[in-house]
Amino acid sequence: MSKIKDLWSFMTEMETPVYVKCEECGGDGRYEVDVPMPHGFGRDVGYLDSEWVTCDECGGEGQVEKTCSDCGEYMSAFDGADKTVCFECRHP
Repeated sequence: MSKIKDLWSFMTEMETPVYVKCEECGGDGRYEVDVPMPHGFGRDVGYLDSEWVTCDECGGEGQVEKTCSDCGEYMSAFDGADKTVCFECRHP
């Protein structure tokens, strides 16, 4: 029975994605953008307003799946959370 558990934990580790903080929003899930407001009848000059928008990169989650720095494929827990290169690129 222990071999089946070991195989199951190995397969789970191979499929478990590793997440890192989103570079676009800094892990907040949203960021502030400038919105130009044109002049109107009651105001003679335009101005810059700001609003918060949901990050497109992470979809508001604040984290994205880690990718291999060599091949660009998504990394799993099997590759190691502290590694920057996937198992396939480390062992050609």
